[in-house]
Amino acid sequence: MRTTRRTGSLSGLPARVTLLLIACLTLYGCGSGNLSGQLSQVSSPVTSTQTPATTPATTRTLSPPEFDATKIASIDAPHHEWETRVASGTPFVVTPIPMPSEPVLATPELGITGNCAYGNHQFAFGGCWAGIVDGEYLFVETGAFKDDATQGAIRMYTSTMDLLIPGPDQVYYTPSRMGRVHPVQVVWPIMSLITLDHDPPVTFAFNLSTRQWVTPSPGPSPSPMQSPLSSPLPSP
Repeated sequence: MRTTRRTGSLSGLPARVTLLLIACLTLYGCGSGNLSGQLSQVSSPVTSTQTPATTPATTRTLSPPEFDATKIASIDAPHHEWETRVASGTPFVVTPIPMPSEPVLATPELGITGNCAYGNHQFAFGGCWAGIVDGEYLFVETGAFKDDATQGAIRMYTSTMDLLIPGPDQVYYTPSRMGRVHPVQVVWPIMSLITLDHDPPVTFAFNLSTRQWVTPSPGPSPSPMQSPLSSPLPSP
């Protein structure tokens, strides 16, 4: 009978006490759930989904020995390539270098001219004459040497027809010191000359064949710079 009373008294607890017990059990469950969530967050490693920024590559400055080695390697590369081609029997394609042709020399102007064959720092030119004798050019330059301007002179030389092989110079001084001389007429083989620096002018005559001074023939002076030759000279 006593047992029945205790059981009956427990089942007869007030309703508000029962609600309080239910609320406590609910709060306990919620607290344990939050704690487990916090523990899981602490124990899990942190991972980032962002891609790390790429660091730009920097060019390192070469030291002097490294720079020299790079330069030597670039120079030796073609040489090594040639050696490899030779060893493997690979043919080379060689483009020939065009060779310049022989220069075309201007044909000399025959007769008396002011265009001497070439200049000379030792000779003061008075005039020039050119003709063809025995299949060669004959060039005559008249004037005086600069180291002795009072002494007139004739300088002569020959040349092959292609103007490639000149002969030796031959100099003939005027019989008297009258300064520079200038050719005024050539009637083969005599060349008539007149002085340029002497007043009054003096006339000379020179035999181009025998290479000797001769007595000039009397007569009127021909017009200067007029060539009596329009064709090659006959052989003496």
